[in-house]
Amino acid sequence: MTQNYMTRYLMIGSLLVNLVFAGVTYEMGDLVENISTETCYPGNNVEWALYDNFGNVNGGGYKVVWIILFSAASHVSQIESEFTENIYNQYRDNGLTVVAAGTQWVDDLTCEEWATEHGISYPVIDDSDLIFRSLFTDGSVPHHVLLDHQMRVVFSQSGTIIPPTGNDFLSTLDNAVEDLESLLVVPHLKDWDMVGLPVNVSDASQSSVFPGSVEGTLFSFGETYESESEFIPGEGYWINFPYSGHTALDGAELSSLIISLNAGWNIISGISEETYIADIFDPGQIVVPGSLYGFNGTYVNASTLAPGKGYWINAFTSGNITIIPGGDSEKIRSVYIDHSREANVLHINDSKLYFGVSIPESELVYYQLPPTPPAGAFDVRFDTNSKIMKDYGQIEILNDKEYLTISAEFNISQEKRWDWVVISPEGKEYILSEYGSISLSGQITDIILKKIRRLPTQYTLSQNYPNPFNPRTTLNYEIPEQGDVRLTVYDLLGKEIWNFNQSNLSVGYHSVQWNGIDNDGSPLASGCYLYQLKVSSTSAFGSKPEQLFVQTRKMVLLK
Repeated sequence: MTQNYMTRYLMIGSLLVNLVFAGVTYEMGDLVENISTETCYPGNNVEWALYDNFGNVNGGGYKVVWIILFSAASHVSQIESEFTENIYNQYRDNGLTVVAAGTQWVDDLTCEEWATEHGISYPVIDDSDLIFRSLFTDGSVPHHVLLDHQMRVVFSQSGTIIPPTGNDFLSTLDNAVEDLESLLVVPHLKDWDMVGLPVNVSDASQSSVFPGSVEGTLFSFGETYESESEFIPGEGYWINFPYSGHTALDGAELSSLIISLNAGWNIISGISEETYIADIFDPGQIVVPGSLYGFNGTYVNASTLAPGKGYWINAFTSGNITIIPGGDSEKIRSVYIDHSREANVLHINDSKLYFGVSIPESELVYYQLPPTPPAGAFDVRFDTNSKIMKDYGQIEILNDKEYLTISAEFNISQEKRWDWVVISPEGKEYILSEYGSISLSGQITDIILKKIRRLPTQYTLSQNYPNPFNPRTTLNYEIPEQGDVRLTVYDLLGKEIWNFNQSNLSVGYHSVQWNGIDNDGSPLASGCYLYQLKVSSTSAFGSKPEQLFVQTRKMVLLK
């Protein structure tokens, strides 16, 4: 971009769309679109953009912008330069930023030489083609413009700002900087987010409170989502933004709120300062413990109400609660055991579900999730609308993602010979492990989580336990396919002492207890004995069974 070319931009989502300047001049009260150009001082051809000072899109760093339009040949501009530098130094630490656009460089001085000679520290633009000036005036210079934190023109006037002529400018600057210091800055997500109004304002319309949001996307919740046009303090809302960023709210502080809750789920918002849920005044004990949920792209349990954010909360019955910091009586009851802390954790993208623990029926309400977000948001839950299950759960997914990444944390010791598996919509099973993740592609809307008994992959006869033993021991064995089983105990001379037979035994892990007696029921003496497992294929009528496996081990009976 060259110095003699200027562009204006309109923010759409997180993209800047180039608009060719069409000769429109900004007037008082107008919102100024992004302006991008290059400076000639203090560095030549250094890129400068107006929205670098706009907190909505630059990380919440709001500024008051002072634009100085001047002619270097003007005696007034020369005199003003020292005064403007002094004002800039007075307010720069309070959020003021300055840019000057000059023309008619004199005495063969370049832009950089002129600015250096006059002791200026703020950036200067070579506006010899008058494009920058024409955005704000078609009249004489010097001309001074002030933009507030929302990039709205709050002062635009020709003439000097040196008092007494400039008293109006200095008063407007004072007020704009003072407003800047009192702003309540609220971060927001791209796409859907939950918000509220934590200050009293004269204009509570969507376009005034959250001017960067998508019009027509403000929704409250009754029994269903309901379209709204204005905010009410204490109520919470869904709203959609085309980009992630910040919004600066300017209004009278809210130090407390009385909120009416319906039985069931409600969306609420807080006051002008962060409030702990433990401090909410709940005289009727109507709030379900553990039911405060915020949204950061998915539902998350919350312990505080941040200003400007919306939250789900569940109520046993209808009634009123009061949000006030430091309340000391009739707080929301918190005496319940949160079983999710001891459960295994299933991670699906950035969401969490819990599994492996049994919840008493009377406590299931503590683990219910709020209603699903609007379409386009991401959400996971068991089909019971719960976030927790014991051994089996169908998981419903509100999903616009191309991939699901699934992993697990096992806080409960895994039982031997049991696995937790995720079953895809196609029926494919994936075993969960702490040491890796599962990736599923496609816009998947449901999966199953279940606990299954692990099947043996080979024949095994385990060492008896206990060994030595008295009076009984357990003989464990595994068979990977169905068959006829014969388990026999011999003495060291090879004489058969005791046997166990079972036909058509299923695949799996099996055990038999032996109490140290022979087939006649007589107790055996201390000594070493052999035990042998034989597995044969189940024979069809008239056919000879095939021997599949034989293994023998030694054990000791010690009396």
